[in-house]
Amino acid sequence: MVNRAQQGRYQQRQCQPLLSPAIQQRYFKQENDYLVVKNTLKSMVSFSRLNLLDPWPAFTPFDMIVCRNVMIYFDKPTQEALINRYHRLLRPNGYLLIGHSEKITNPAGKFTSLGRTIYQRNG
Repeated sequence: MVNRAQQGRYQQRQCQPLLSPAIQQRYFKQENDYLVVKNTLKSMVSFSRLNLLDPWPAFTPFDMIVCRNVMIYFDKPTQEALINRYHRLLRPNGYLLIGHSEKITNPAGKFTSLGRTIYQRNG
């Protein structure tokens, strides 16, 4: 999944409902039936793999954390610890994307749900 995201190449039909024409034009170039992220945007994005339970290296605050279909495999205390960690690592108003089968059951004022799989960090 990380390798695919790093490539920055997405089927246009999958992106169209998510991206306005202005965003598509500004940040993507068209190659056949694909939208490819322009280098100006790609140079500002980084991707990392890490073990969620191990200590993490120091990171600057994230604008977005994507952690899909992972927390369902952990018990409730571990899930809560991960949610707290994500909250600490996100910038104020940053986004946390989780899987369809997951839910933050008690965001305790830390996150606001913006949809089934999208949460925004409060303050």
